[in-house]
Amino acid sequence: MCEDRSLPQASDANRLGGAALNRVNAADLRVVSIDWKDGNSTEHIVIAEQLDVFLEACKRLHFRPGINPHNGVETARMWRLRVAELRAYGPYWWAKPGLDETPSDGAFTIRGGISRTVWRDETHEADE
Repeated sequence: MCEDRSLPQASDANRLGGAALNRVNAADLRVVSIDWKDGNSTEHIVIAEQLDVFLEACKRLHFRPGINPHNGVETARMWRLRVAELRAYGPYWWAKPGLDETPSDGAFTIRGGISRTVWRDETHEADE
């Protein structure tokens, strides 16, 4: 397979390695949701500076050409990519050992906030 150096390469964005990866700030992470044509979705947490590399890889692997280059097999088809920043929610009463109604000392949870569509297969018709 011929490399297209006009696109960002994983090695270019891979300056965070080894132990440094364990110190990534939550603000530097993004939640990528892949919506599949079969109706399911998959989420991945990606380092923000590697987001473009990951999104391009998803499009090539699961849309065009949609063929696994290592075995020549057609891959599952996606119809949309969404990206969200991580957000802290809480604290929650149900996230502390006492389970009482005062949430102030309960734990926070972290999940993706409101997502934005960054790519969509315009030929796909789906309920949104």
